[in-house]
Amino acid sequence: MQASVSVVICTYQGEAYVAAQVQSILAQTYPLHEIIVLDDASTDNTYALLQDLASKDTRIQLYRNENNIGYNANFEKGIRMASGEYIAIADQDDIWELEKISKMMNTLQPETALIYCDSVRFSTTLPNNPQTNKKNRRIEGKDPELFAMFNTVSGHASIAKTSFVKSVLPFPEKVYYDWWLAINATISGGIQFLPFIGVYQRMHN
Repeated sequence: MQASVSVVICTYQGEAYVAAQVQSILAQTYPLHEIIVLDDASTDNTYALLQDLASKDTRIQLYRNENNIGYNANFEKGIRMASGEYIAIADQDDIWELEKISKMMNTLQPETALIYCDSVRFSTTLPNNPQTNKKNRRIEGKDPELFAMFNTVSGHASIAKTSFVKSVLPFPEKVYYDWWLAINATISGGIQFLPFIGVYQRMHN
């Protein structure tokens, strides 16, 4: 039986890109348990677009903050809502490969706290022949000192055990949430790296 996966996506002023990202998540070949979307008090059309998407797919659970709380706190809020055995974190403006979740979950070892894949950057159009990101250090294992100065384990490319993630909440205010998760994962079962481009990370001018 396949493990259940919750996707947590946080949005803010993302009307130009959020629909494409949500569609790439909905199209995943792995059956998703739920897609928790938290809008952080956007003032553009982001929330209206999300309402339309949610009305067409019951997996989407849509929430809206009355006040802007920032991405660290917003991701923490979404993580606390997740009920799947694993959590996949999503940014609002990326594009996921269709087999991202499937390949990662099929590679995942039972003791692993967090697994992540490769991601490549783009600005307007997806690359026809994407190459692996040579700046990524492909960190694996159980040594927290690997993250003492630098981190390339990105939240948008990660899947983690829900029990592990919730055990290290709350996120510190002055530490990036994905850096915090990566450090703690090394001492909570270890980290795996999958050499597969699962995310196209959109960059902005």
